[in-house]
Amino acid sequence: MEGLTIIDAIRLLSDLAKKVSKESRIILSALLPLSISGDVRIGYLGPEGTFTHEVALELLGQQITYVPYDRISDVLRAVSRGDVELGIVPFENSLEGIVHETLDTLETLSNLYINLCVEKRINMCLVVSNDVKRIEDIEILYAQPYALAQCRLFVNRRLKNVREIIFTESTSRSLDLVKEGSRCGCLASKLGAKMRGLKILLEHVEDFESYTRFILVSRVMFKQGDRTGIIFTVKHVPGALYSALECFAKRGINLTMIYSRPLRKMPWSYYFYLEYEGSIDEDVLQEFEKRCSYVRLLGSYVVLQSIST
Repeated sequence: MEGLTIIDAIRLLSDLAKKVSKESRIILSALLPLSISGDVRIGYLGPEGTFTHEVALELLGQQITYVPYDRISDVLRAVSRGDVELGIVPFENSLEGIVHETLDTLETLSNLYINLCVEKRINMCLVVSNDVKRIEDIEILYAQPYALAQCRLFVNRRLKNVREIIFTESTSRSLDLVKEGSRCGCLASKLGAKMRGLKILLEHVEDFESYTRFILVSRVMFKQGDRTGIIFTVKHVPGALYSALECFAKRGINLTMIYSRPLRKMPWSYYFYLEYEGSIDEDVLQEFEKRCSYVRLLGSYVVLQSIST
């Protein structure tokens, strides 16, 4: 495996995934860090210590160059321009649903493809400033909106003395504010807290068991994998969507997701994201394209379980 580029390693992983059970694919993820050579740059939703950063380190190891970006769209555009070879961003949360910024940006950038998907159990931690000894001492809570949404019941029931919730752009920014503040806390990752030397008062404060799917994207499309993603539009006529989806139903292909989003350039018009089990099927796609107004393949990709929680 030595001497392979990361794209070669991902392609090999994609090929191997056809031959092993889903339970075995976690082992294959260990091949990636051993296979990388050269100055590979990976863009991720930063700054350091975000859940995305944690997944990137877990999946790809320490021996490559990580480039943090402030926004998901910045990561994806950097890959599209060739500023970085790969990008890692959150795609969907089991409690809060799909990440709109990720999907909307993929819809606008025609040269990006999904290569891998990592499903990670999210360990949301209550991280506090050094002067906080008990949960009752917390008066200010810093929270990224998605993080707060996953812990709303916990916050309402346990953080009785919090007088102000301040929203932040990322969990890492929340951690930085806690480090600078007093009688305050935040909802963030274990890695981010450890990197800043902050105290974790409680772990797993999410209301329900929560998983986030993170995707690895590049400008290379693969045709084999566990799932295939497609962005498409249909004509605004009765039965158009039904007709398009019939292509999959009559072949017994299981759809794992279908989701609609507004087309920004056309008010009151929508595009759809469709995901199905299995690899790209050329016969299905040919028929599907005939029944749609627009079709863009996001490629087939392997689904891995996270190595740690």
